[in-house]
Amino acid sequence: MTSTRTALPNLRQRRRRGIAWVELVLGLGFVAVLAAIAVPNYRYMQLHSKRAELAVHVERIRSSENLYVRAFGRPVACPLAPRPDAELDGVAVTFHLEGAWAVIGFQPEGLLRGNYEVRVEDGVYTVEGKIDVDDDNVLARAWATQLNPFELESRGSRVY
Repeated sequence: MTSTRTALPNLRQRRRRGIAWVELVLGLGFVAVLAAIAVPNYRYMQLHSKRAELAVHVERIRSSENLYVRAFGRPVACPLAPRPDAELDGVAVTFHLEGAWAVIGFQPEGLLRGNYEVRVEDGVYTVEGKIDVDDDNVLARAWATQLNPFELESRGSRVY
């Protein structure tokens, strides 16, 4: 009887020493399926959050213009900044507070990926912002006017 008792623990120890190839392949397959699902969703969420900058800054510029109009009775046109539309590439750049932008007091926190402009026609201002978050030459455009708070337009099949 003693020989049977000593043989059983040895058998169990052999089975627990490692994992079988089938277990390894199944585990790697499971991880691969999860990665195939998670990576595109993660990329989409990154681009979506970068595009959210557009709405935030358009609304902040609109608020700055509203404060200026209340104080001085007329809106101020601000040139396209911080760079031309042709240079939009998803890379964040520094916004320099100068000229008309300094007059309305708009100063973003941190770097900007989009372009912003304030146009004035017949005493009514329009704030417009454009952004290309993934450098595919498809722009998302947001605008707000003195009369309409905010609108967003996205053209193309892959605008985030």
